[in-house]
Amino acid sequence: MCWPGGQYNTAKVLPNEIKVMQANVQRSAVATEELIFEAKKQRISILLVQEPYIGAARSMKNYSGTRVYQHTGSGNHIKAAIVVLDNNIHIIQHPEISSPNMIAISVDTQKGKLSLVSIYFEPYPIPLSPYLQTLKQAIEKLGPRTIVGGDINARNVWWGDRITNERGEEAEATFHSAGLEILNQGGTPTFNTNRGNTLYTSCVDVTVATPDLLGLIVDWRVDQSVTSSDHNAIQFEITSRIKRDDGHARSTRVYNVRKANWTHFRAKFKQLLSEHELTSHNINTLNSTTLLENTIVQYTQLITDTCDTHIPKIKVHRKHTTPLVDRRASSNEEKRPKNEEENQILLCYPPTYCYRAIQQGEAGIPGSSKQE
Repeated sequence: MCWPGGQYNTAKVLPNEIKVMQANVQRSAVATEELIFEAKKQRISILLVQEPYIGAARSMKNYSGTRVYQHTGSGNHIKAAIVVLDNNIHIIQHPEISSPNMIAISVDTQKGKLSLVSIYFEPYPIPLSPYLQTLKQAIEKLGPRTIVGGDINARNVWWGDRITNERGEEAEATFHSAGLEILNQGGTPTFNTNRGNTLYTSCVDVTVATPDLLGLIVDWRVDQSVTSSDHNAIQFEITSRIKRDDGHARSTRVYNVRKANWTHFRAKFKQLLSEHELTSHNINTLNSTTLLENTIVQYTQLITDTCDTHIPKIKVHRKHTTPLVDRRASSNEEKRPKNEEENQILLCYPPTYCYRAIQQGEAGIPGSSKQE
């Protein structure tokens, strides 16, 4: 499918640490060469590449000392590829998870199989839903210990952007339902370009992973010096040992939403909204920030109470470091939860769900007729 050597290479060495870089090189030959050069210089093991230079061949060429994995069937130009630079890494291919916009491989490590997926989602007006559905199906096939990196052309404060658009809400909801954790940290733009005399920036390049990898993925960062592309590169490392230095839980999730009783949840939550007169009419009449903040605290507490009643909590057996942090904090300080009550609900539902729910006077939860 991708590398001439067949489905497996003959490497016997199982890596202790894997250095990964992801980048959209905008189909530029120069930017693609820069990426390969810098990856070799920094001893990067694996590249997750979006929009590589393909030329007339409609596919990414093999570079010296690399193995390139990409879709080889008929179809559109290649938009996603994975480049392996470490010849000692044992690769397993997944032809059933292959398209011009998505490619997946698995790596044998000292801790077992590790899967990596490179994705590119076309920008608006191309609908995002089909890509998200395909990604969710891929995660179900690959199972635990999976990392996904790529350009999803969707903006959300949850992965460092200053705004959240509709596509960002849609992607966030899918990540949440698929049980994926967002690894992006800070507010450094992953995309910046000058148009006219105006600088445009955004965070549309995202890294997500299954929760079991949180303690093993370290040093996630945006690197603005790798290529001449408008997209900045992202780097992180996958280690075989969980570092322990601050005793935080390895995941931000409190509730096991897969075992939730959504019918009872919705009925109970509607009852509480009615009892506390939290209707869309009353919310729209709020005329001060103090009243709005008090309403948010009250609203989130009602959701927390309902979660405690109708959603079992995840059992935490041990503590690890490298927890997810509130990505919005560093980029939008004013958006940080004001207290523990607001923070608690963010652990149960993505923030945009709660925001829409306040506007509508009813939670946009599974089973609700107002769910978007």
